Amino acid sequence: MKSPCRSTRPPHAEELQTQAKSDNRYARNRAKALLKELDANGKLPATYPYLVHVVQFGKDLTVVGLAGEVVVDYSLRLKRELTQSPVWVAGYTNDVFAYVPSARVVKEGGYEGGGAVLYTALTAPFPPTIEDMIIGKVRELANKVRRSP
Repeated sequence: MKSPCRSTRPPHAEELQTQAKSDNRYARNRAKALLKELDANGKLPATYPYLVHVVQFGKDLTVVGLAGEVVVDYSLRLKRELTQSPVWVAGYTNDVFAYVPSARVVKEGGYEGGGAVLYTALTAPFPPTIEDMIIGKVRELANKVRRSP
């Protein structure tokens, strides 16, 4: 199931024009690509269609598939919160687009906390609320599969 995950504010055209002159080729190429998208669509997306899957194998196993390179905090939290059966959390499921930080990692900053966005097509880093958005969607799907016959 796709769940829209919000990013922080997409950059303005002026910011992108400055980045397009950067000595860092990744920053330069990303800025140029985002400027093309801005010219074509008049705006940059503020959400990303994030994929979440939950498969329940009776009471034997719950498999949670999360898109992107999720940090370990997701696995640890879901194993604590989904207690009906053992939980297996798999990242890189159906989409590999960027690091997906937890609230803790966003607050710590650094590469995984937001710096890596420079090497992706995302318009901005994820906010600390990203973790609760993803966990909320996992819970919603886990409840649905538990109730299904």
